[in-house]
Amino acid sequence: MKHFIFYSFFLTLSMLVIQCTSSNTAEKINAKVNSTDSTVAEIDEEVKPKPITYSWKTKKQKKEACFDPYKDDDDFTDFCSSREIEIGQITLEDKTIEKRINDAIVRAAIGNDKKAVKISDWLKEVESLEEKGEAYTESITCQLLERGPKHVVVSISTDSYFYGAAHPSMLLDILNFNLETGNMIGLSDLLKPGYGKALKNLVEKQFIKQNGAADWNFTPRNGDFELANEFSISSKGIVFSYNQYEIGPYAAGMPEVIVPYNLISELFAKDSYLFEFLDKASK
Repeated sequence: MKHFIFYSFFLTLSMLVIQCTSSNTAEKINAKVNSTDSTVAEIDEEVKPKPITYSWKTKKQKKEACFDPYKDDDDFTDFCSSREIEIGQITLEDKTIEKRINDAIVRAAIGNDKKAVKISDWLKEVESLEEKGEAYTESITCQLLERGPKHVVVSISTDSYFYGAAHPSMLLDILNFNLETGNMIGLSDLLKPGYGKALKNLVEKQFIKQNGAADWNFTPRNGDFELANEFSISSKGIVFSYNQYEIGPYAAGMPEVIVPYNLISELFAKDSYLFEFLDKASK
């Protein structure tokens, strides 16, 4: 009987010890899991990319030089040569990238591909004109066309008129900038190698659909259609913009064609920025 009582007491005590141990172990496991969850949350927060913030401002500048009428020239009318520019500049946290983009804008605006000339010097060039036959007016406007999570699109429109010309002329430059590097984005950065022929066929179909087939400098489905030199990454698709005389006569103006992304998605490069752009645009 004593042995039975002792055995019962020992068994009860053992069960209590096991139960406490299990409870403590479970608490430790739960605590470890909670700690792991917290660590994961902290890591996710650290890895999450920081949004690129920027601002855009424009500044107008103008210089003018007027010619006086010649006394012996009844055909001469007053004409003032002028240069006017509304230059756009971006402000970024990374000043190296900021300078790279702003210098590229200035180079494109005033037509100097090698270095960024001072705009003040470019404006003063109108004062060096000596004859009325050299006189002209030139107006340049920069605009921010598109804003993406990691890119911006800048347009530079140049309106000019030379003394005695039949009509004014206009030139459009479009610059797509990568905000992470400051470099310009080309079609080869977005699309697979060898995209040319397939893209031309797709763009030609959309161009005819949106602008008609008549009175252009190409014969439909004849293989002589050319892509525009200027394009922009927009929310609607890739927009190809043609300059005067690039695809038709002066009277045809400056047509554009929008190519929706769903039509060219098979041409996207494997690491194309367009995947990320469209993913964020859809949210």
